[in-house]
Amino acid sequence: MDVIQKIKFVPLIQLIIVLSMTLFCCFSANADSQAYKGMTLLITPDKSCSIKPINHEMTLVFDTENSLSGWLYGEGVSAGELKRVSPTRFEVTYPITRYNNLPPSALELLPSKDGYHAVIQDYVPEDKEIRESLCFFEKLEADLKLFNGSKSDLINVGKELFAAELIMLEGSTLLLTKKEYKASLELGHKVLPFYERTYGRTSLEARNALSLVVLSLMHLERFDEALEAIVPYRKASPDHATLKLIEEMIIKDKKEQDDLFRYNPDSKGDAELEPLG
Repeated sequence: MDVIQKIKFVPLIQLIIVLSMTLFCCFSANADSQAYKGMTLLITPDKSCSIKPINHEMTLVFDTENSLSGWLYGEGVSAGELKRVSPTRFEVTYPITRYNNLPPSALELLPSKDGYHAVIQDYVPEDKEIRESLCFFEKLEADLKLFNGSKSDLINVGKELFAAELIMLEGSTLLLTKKEYKASLELGHKVLPFYERTYGRTSLEARNALSLVVLSLMHLERFDEALEAIVPYRKASPDHATLKLIEEMIIKDKKEQDDLFRYNPDSKGDAELEPLG
């Protein structure tokens, strides 16, 4: 389901931006950090990715006045932490990069008429399981223009998105590998409100966090809570096939549980249910 298979459109995907020597001089001379926004133009995913890429808005913000480091992020992609390695090139570390001790991806920024042209090339891991769970870029290009709003707000969002995705990765491991459902549920509840505020209930990020919550609840056989959690998302995206399927699974499992309680009146389930017959 698209919840656990978060599209890594940036290292799990993400941009790598290149600054020319001229750009670096300009940044260094400016006492303020710089920020840029724009749309992706071309996304060439790794051949193992089965999801069709969709163009999206990207944000690039430097958190130091000399542009040594920064953040890259956007809806539907992984947040990336930037580290300048040359006047025009940056290393991009995604949450999946840090979580699995992978080499960083690369970003290059080139001057353009209205700002900069960003080119990203992801490091594609050899691990088959990682490649099947995320989409990596063979190449991603975007045009970015100077942003004149609050830089500190953009920096904070970048840091929070990076931290949230690390939590999601840990939660997925707890759910799918370690089978520690109470722990995965706790992490899901931790990140879900953040993604709702940042991107809304119709976003991939929020649906991923919702899936972590709902699947954990289902394994714990807390079907009433799982159904309560998914209802607002079904209303927000009534035609979403995956959400519809999950809701049907919850209703089916809840009915089986209710029937079991009816056949076993001594069960610790719903005390108000009467035995059948």
